[in-house]
Amino acid sequence: MWRFLLKAAVSGVLVWLLLRHLALDALLQQMLAVDRGPLLLAALCYASIGVPAAWRWSLLFGLLQLAVRLPGGLVWLATSGRRAAAL
Repeated sequence: MWRFLLKAAVSGVLVWLLLRHLALDALLQQMLAVDRGPLLLAALCYASIGVPAAWRWSLLFGLLQLAVRLPGGLVWLATSGRRAAAL
């Protein structure tokens, strides 16, 4: 729990350091002025690369016969493509 709170505090300080010299009202106006059609298209293109990337890593881990530890004590067994309880 303390580790999470420390990460959140450090992240908050870093975001504040990045944004402290920006005029947030002008930034908001610029963000609202963006044409939504191309923005949506760019977001969909960016999101669409996630599926092939996940498939590529699954193949790579399967070929290397790796097991990846996940949070919560789970292990991804890449050779079988399923999660199983570990420990």
